[in-house]
Amino acid sequence: MAKNERSFKYPGIRSAMDGNTAVIMCERESTDAAGAYPITPSTQMGEYWAEETAKGHINISGRPLIFI
Repeated sequence: MAKNERSFKYPGIRSAMDGNTAVIMCERESTDAAGAYPITPSTQMGEYWAEETAKGHINISGRPLIFI
């Protein structure tokens, strides 16, 4: 029997994560800056954004992230 496989133009990469991380990863690519105060549940947002800013991450617009 032949296996019916579907092909996708942009298949992505499967990854398991919590909701906060998923949102942060999308925000990191679609925005230029973030202002965050470390209060649960936004603590992850501030930590992740600060880490990516320190690494010099460039978003899809070709601009470095700004963290306030």
